[in-house]
Amino acid sequence: MASQEDRFEDLLDEFSRHFSGGKCKWLRCLLYNTLSVSTLTKSTTALQLLSKLHSQVKGHISSNNVEILLEIAELTGLDAAIRLVEKYKRNTAGYNATRGQRLTLYRQKLFESLREVGGPELPRIAAFYSEDSSDHIDIWDFVFFLEVGKRLDSTPEKTKRFAKLLNPTAAHILTEEYANTLPETGEPQNIPSSSIQEVLPGTAAVKKEQSTSAVVRKPTVPSSTGNRNSKPWTSSGIALSKSDYRKLLVEVASWWEEHEKIHLLKFIIFKFKCVALTDIENTDDAFELLELLTAPGIISPSNVDVLMEAVVIGEMGGVDEERITKLIPTFPGFSNITVPARRWDKRQKLIKFGRGISKDEQSEIAKLYGLKTKKLNDVWDFMLKLEKKELFDGEIIEFVQTLKDNKMKKHATTLLG
Repeated sequence: MASQEDRFEDLLDEFSRHFSGGKCKWLRCLLYNTLSVSTLTKSTTALQLLSKLHSQVKGHISSNNVEILLEIAELTGLDAAIRLVEKYKRNTAGYNATRGQRLTLYRQKLFESLREVGGPELPRIAAFYSEDSSDHIDIWDFVFFLEVGKRLDSTPEKTKRFAKLLNPTAAHILTEEYANTLPETGEPQNIPSSSIQEVLPGTAAVKKEQSTSAVVRKPTVPSSTGNRNSKPWTSSGIALSKSDYRKLLVEVASWWEEHEKIHLLKFIIFKFKCVALTDIENTDDAFELLELLTAPGIISPSNVDVLMEAVVIGEMGGVDEERITKLIPTFPGFSNITVPARRWDKRQKLIKFGRGISKDEQSEIAKLYGLKTKKLNDVWDFMLKLEKKELFDGEIIEFVQTLKDNKMKKHATTLLG
């Protein structure tokens, strides 16, 4: 039987494979304040970076505490990496669940904002700093260059200068959301909210409810603002029997069907790219759709967080909370379910956009993208078809601009948050 240290080394190896190629630069960005510049420069693979994190930096990672890996996996949205770390945690005796060292909030927000910067934007950004963009492969390399040269860091003046060069989505992430979201431990690195709010003209405080919670209209499933100063409820660690787990899926699935929201459920599940699109499209049974989340481990008898969050995201009023509580005694009710912004923020904006567009607007958008509205079941079927065309992947700015060009500025604003 492999020792814990051997299993830990295997974990680093498997985890690093999710950050191959260009994704290695994601790790370099996230670990910039943790590893030395020399190490970041010389390490060309994700495994090298993770090995240095283990060997050189005390308190960040060990065989019985890999919480920073889970944080990185969640931040980057790599579901397979999340499952890998969670499985390691479950199978490690004496695991220390203390969060330990964390990525700074500034580092998180810088990463999230850079993911929204498209390649065509680089020449303009580089020109501002009097640099030739052809000397840099992409925005990740250019920002690393700026940080090494101390031309970009978390100080208000430099952050302000950089944010003004970004597209609205990226700038919003780096400024407004960063300024008004407190980390679970510690304070934002060197940037008080009062300073950051000046980064973009006209920025105002973002209500915490908007960035961390679902908006729910029906009183049976009220929205949860979430208390960032207390630990949110999680189902992780519960031990449902296979029978009770299926009863839970049946209970939740029945309400998606009763409210005829099957295509909305499909649209929510489509977020998880490890679930095959053909499987989603080939069934109109809510229970079977929820089982698609079980196969890759997104939900399981020991973790049904996503199942509960989807109810809140979908505004599925009517699910019988008493029956759920009988199966999970610790279940606090949907009003106390905190919807993680990191997991659901983009999907919530898309759902809000879908709820806001009229049939005439759907028809107009459909014509622009070659869709036949007569063959669509409802707005969520329409949204699925748009997502199949990859209009919502990565850089959504082009789709947003199309909306603006066709007198749908209100909906463009919804998508930009």
